[in-house]
Amino acid sequence: MKGCEYLEEQGKKAYIPYNTFDQEQKRTWKKRIERVENMEYDEEFDEFICANGQRFTFQYETKKESDHGYLSIKRRYRCDQCQGCPFQSTCAKGKTYRTITISLKNQIQRKEVKERLHSDDGKEKYRRRKIDVESVYGQIKQNLDFRRFHLRGLSKTTVEWGLVCVAHNFKKWQKIRTLQQGEIR
Repeated sequence: MKGCEYLEEQGKKAYIPYNTFDQEQKRTWKKRIERVENMEYDEEFDEFICANGQRFTFQYETKKESDHGYLSIKRRYRCDQCQGCPFQSTCAKGKTYRTITISLKNQIQRKEVKERLHSDDGKEKYRRRKIDVESVYGQIKQNLDFRRFHLRGLSKTTVEWGLVCVAHNFKKWQKIRTLQQGEIR
């Protein structure tokens, strides 16, 4: 959620849904007990608690820096009480123990974004985003018949996408000019 961090550094609030936001709103997602998002977190003991009441204890922490300089800190938790658990087949998948690896920073950001998007202001902004932004992609796909990139590599696809956007904007500009000329006559 690097985009959220950047916006916060600029003094702005992020209303950007993360990759699983829409899925998390469904009942089927909320019923999936094996998901970390559906587990309770005990801050005092730094442990996660599963649907069966068993605790995932902290094991160790790893730090990794990406090629772009982004530092991610992952924490690993383990539950040793999975054997004989009624949820073992879905949660631990038959193993005697289960581990989870997460970024607490990412979980906190997700929680904040979720709260913002569920607020009245957030719902309005998210609804408007779907209209403002998503329709442009739909028009590009439908009107320009652009459904896949024809070039490979980031630099080439960036140029190709730029040309598609220029073509889209020229079509909009032409339509506006045509309407304005019709009003003048």
